[in-house]
Amino acid sequence: MTAITFGSDAHEPAAVALSGRHLGRSRPGGHCQGMGDFHLVGWLVLQRAGRVLVARRHGVSYLAGHWGLPGGHVESGETFAHATARETWEEVGVRVDPAALRPIGMCRYVDAGVAGLDVYFSTESFEGEPTPVAECDRVAWCKPDELPEPVLPWLPAALHQHLGGGAWFNEMIDG
Repeated sequence: MTAITFGSDAHEPAAVALSGRHLGRSRPGGHCQGMGDFHLVGWLVLQRAGRVLVARRHGVSYLAGHWGLPGGHVESGETFAHATARETWEEVGVRVDPAALRPIGMCRYVDAGVAGLDVYFSTESFEGEPTPVAECDRVAWCKPDELPEPVLPWLPAALHQHLGGGAWFNEMIDG
């Protein structure tokens, strides 16, 4: 797997790109022309008192039983921030204002024939108390470097890069 990472000195271009309505030329449903399925996914790093919210995935096709962040696929007509806010409400019952979500990083990936772009947001502002609603069966507040096992394989590195390592963009290419 090849990985390319850009550091925090280039953070501003990421914020500009994320503020637009679309990243690249995509068709409805998050599919890019000439690339087949291309997943557009928003993830929320919800923070409280130095901890992040994680949820144990349940009833899903991708790594059920593993701990991960609230988030999911961008639907046609949604921005990344709106999709992230919607998925957070659907999964853990917490309301966040899409306008208050701060973009902290992006990762383009190609893994076992699946390609996509993950966009990470952060906030400490939310309404409600996290509880498992859909696609998860437990929630927990954890220090970013003390996540429960098993965890989504890419999550520790993503949290390190986008919270503590200063990286706003990386690419992980299988092969």
